[in-house]
Amino acid sequence: IATTQDGKVALIVISDQNGSGGVNYDELVDFCLSKGFYSAMNFDGGSSSVMVIRDKIVSRTPTGWTRAVPVSLLVVEKSE
Repeated sequence: IATTQDGKVALIVISDQNGSGGVNYDELVDFCLSKGFYSAMNFDGGSSSVMVIRDKIVSRTPTGWTRAVPVSLLVVEKSE
């Protein structure tokens, strides 16, 4: 999760697409800086990291399957 100086929030999942193991800490820092993020926090990674938008999995895993995990970060639009 990262923020910009104008207060926008970005949720990002970086998937391991070619068996390289994804990104290391320094690569993640470089990525965040290149996107202009002001602050960022890294959560757990690995095969348990999956992004779902409106009931559709939008991130990919190298194995093609996702693990069931009991914890999630949920963003819900507030209705008026």
